[in-house]
Amino acid sequence: MQLRERTTTAEDAASKAQEEAIFYKDAAAELDKEKGLIKADLASAREAYREVKEECVKSEIARSAVEEAGKKVLEDLEAERARSRGLSDDVDRLKRALLEKEGAISQVLIFGNAIRK
Repeated sequence: MQLRERTTTAEDAASKAQEEAIFYKDAAAELDKEKGLIKADLASAREAYREVKEECVKSEIARSAVEEAGKKVLEDLEAERARSRGLSDDVDRLKRALLEKEGAISQVLIFGNAIRK
């Protein structure tokens, strides 16, 4: 009878151990599924990060190009202003010279008319 009780106890223990083994096997399978999903999410996140990083680099390159273009435009504008001031000075000088010549011509005409009389 003791042998029978021991056998039953051993069978019960074996049955419980088998149930626990099935439970842990299912839990391990579930964890493997979650691990696979996490790996896929991680790969997706890495790809998204790579794309964002690439866009940031492109943005930085574009920003630098715009800054350089802006500097060039300002340099060109300043050169054009200097050229414009030079041309304005030339026009003023030519106007003065023309006025002087007109004044000289007027004096010659007045002097010439005075001589004829």
